[in-house]
Amino acid sequence: MLNSSARIEPVSGDANPACNYSDWDVIVTGSFDPNDILVSDEILTTAQLTTQPFLEYIIRFQNTGNDTAFTVNILNPIDIKKLNLNSFEFVNASHNVELNWRSWENNMEFKFNNILLPDSNINELLSHGFVRYRIQPKTNLVAGNFINNNAGIYFDFNDPVLTNTAVTNIVLPTGLQTLSDKYDYAIYPNPTTGATVIEVNTTQSTQASNPSHHAREIDFIRESSAKSWCQQIRP
Repeated sequence: MLNSSARIEPVSGDANPACNYSDWDVIVTGSFDPNDILVSDEILTTAQLTTQPFLEYIIRFQNTGNDTAFTVNILNPIDIKKLNLNSFEFVNASHNVELNWRSWENNMEFKFNNILLPDSNINELLSHGFVRYRIQPKTNLVAGNFINNNAGIYFDFNDPVLTNTAVTNIVLPTGLQTLSDKYDYAIYPNPTTGATVIEVNTTQSTQASNPSHHAREIDFIRESSAKSWCQQIRP
């Protein structure tokens, strides 16, 4: 996981201090298509929707052809039934870009004119580009809804390169309390087609005078002088 963050100073006295912070987490994987779309949140709860959070999207592209790209055009369909178009905010781009809302097809167009993007064989570092924006999901979404987002990237007059689909799932908050880090848990064997063992070990000393406190944390933990508990479950 790669973590990056930024803050604009001064925060004190700013009319909208929430705009002074930005962070992004990216999971590092193996080989990949350099033309893709990323979303800041893959899961939102219905409780979070009431706070009108932003979903941030990054569309990345790379010229992997065999010559310079003079124009890069990105068409990004926006699901206006689930995303509030009025909340759309452009954040940043790698090159000068022109934005157009194509209302007849619900597409946000990002047009990089005269970008002169070299191909990756000539200059791998400069063959990349991106656009980043954020938008709020609508507050009337319910658990089970999902927000899909993808894009088509046009290099000059070539057929579009289609990105993956970034998905944000809307779920119900569980209401479960965070378990104390006083316990270590192990479930084995995994995978299994037979018996499963759940083992709980305490990492701190416990006080038997208040067993109800631990019972509220997790219902299968049992305090004992051995400071451990094990249960075997059979199908």
